[in-house]
Amino acid sequence: MKVIKKIAAIMFALVMVISMGANVSVAHAEEEAQTGTKGKITINSAVDKQTYTIYKMLDLDYDPVNELYSYKPASNEWKTFFEEGQPGHDYATINENGYITWTDKSVANETQEEKKVRLEKEAAGLAQIALAYAKDTNKGITKTKDAQAEGTTVVFSDLDLGYYLVDSSVGALCGLTTTNPNATIEEKNEIPTVTKEVYNEATDTTESNKWQDRNFANIGDTVKFQTTITTKEGAENYILHDKMDEGFTLIQNSIKVKNGSKEYVKGTDYEMTFNDKKGTDENVCTFHITFTEQFYKNLAADTKVVVTYEAVLNEEAFIGHNENDNSGNKNTTWLGYGDSKNTIESITNTYTYQIPVFKYTEKDGHEVGLAKAKFTLSTDENGANKINFVKETAQDGYEIYRVAKKGETGTIDTIETVEGGKFKIKGIHGQYYLTETEAPKGYNKLAKPKLIKVSEGSLILVDGTINSGDIKILNQSGSILPSTGGIGTTIFYIAGAFLVLISGVVLIAKKRTDSK
Repeated sequence: MKVIKKIAAIMFALVMVISMGANVSVAHAEEEAQTGTKGKITINSAVDKQTYTIYKMLDLDYDPVNELYSYKPASNEWKTFFEEGQPGHDYATINENGYITWTDKSVANETQEEKKVRLEKEAAGLAQIALAYAKDTNKGITKTKDAQAEGTTVVFSDLDLGYYLVDSSVGALCGLTTTNPNATIEEKNEIPTVTKEVYNEATDTTESNKWQDRNFANIGDTVKFQTTITTKEGAENYILHDKMDEGFTLIQNSIKVKNGSKEYVKGTDYEMTFNDKKGTDENVCTFHITFTEQFYKNLAADTKVVVTYEAVLNEEAFIGHNENDNSGNKNTTWLGYGDSKNTIESITNTYTYQIPVFKYTEKDGHEVGLAKAKFTLSTDENGANKINFVKETAQDGYEIYRVAKKGETGTIDTIETVEGGKFKIKGIHGQYYLTETEAPKGYNKLAKPKLIKVSEGSLILVDGTINSGDIKILNQSGSILPSTGGIGTTIFYIAGAFLVLISGVVLIAKKRTDSK
């Protein structure tokens, strides 16, 4: 048995058990032909519950008189495969007696090592196109047998000697010949992997390192995602599953599939569906990408296939951190391959928060909420670049204001307190200025805006100090001028007496001058 090296141009792990007519033990072949020996293919390290399928491509034809053996197509359909103009013709032809003649592609001064590499590539190329041909329902190829792995072993027994194609989602190819009727394949294919990342613009790091497993956003922000599939030799039937929490609205036309600078073509290299079930999905996914046979052509193992897309954090976004698993707004991805096998999930979290505000005054030692105070939230201290809101249903004694999405109608940029003085702004993250633009009648408004910074974990800083609970904004009653009868009146009295004294001094001085 010869195990073919990993071939970068294909997605299958290809294992060839055939001598291509060289170094055959004729005596052994004669013995097998005379005794009617049956063959067996054993696949070790198989993928549990994976279905393996074999196709008999060629029959063994043994001539005991001349002690020769050769191969013929196992069916008319496989005969067609090798005819001129068909995929297999470049590798072998059929002579006038119906026998397979392998095409000699040797080159001058070829070393044994060079020959070995060349034959491996030729075998792999033949395997690739043969599998594609066998799976084309229009070609009429009939499978010989299939079996599902129970544990890590699959056995095909009682096989007529010949040349077999063994296929699975982890893609093994095997030829069973007179030189080795009991062939063994060691399944060496690796499971593909998938990694989901989200763009975290808030982090102080290099651009490439901003792709992380979490980020932070306001409602209405566009969030960038990327999923990286690392392909592995041998896997077939790739389906990328992507499931977003209801707090995201996918921008469908933002989806792109690339390998470096190469962009794959929708409809040719992959198909896309939205809001459906596929494979082993228990619930509807946001979208699926199903890769086609064209995608697998000339695709090397360990290729990084990157899927990028965007979504808007919407009004259904989860606020804060889930108590059970510390999650936020999740985006979950996994890759299906083979016969309904799945990779482990890769998950990102997008967090958004809220700020609770309590507008109050003090009366008789108690905090009393104030109505009719007006506030804006902006990104600069001067009150420009105001945040727009949508008012929602009050909850737990708070008026609720949600950050508006881009283009949303019915928005406001000023919040007015009601009785109780409490309100929340939800769907927020980052640094903002809370400005009191108008105080209730009889009260003084804030002298300057409050600098509010909402950080990871719902941490709120107010003017640089950690704030716990509500952001409390106190309004004192009274006018800017001091009230009558207070210290201010005394000041006026003193000032008046001083002016009178000055006047008296001036008059005395003037009289003295006149008398001289």
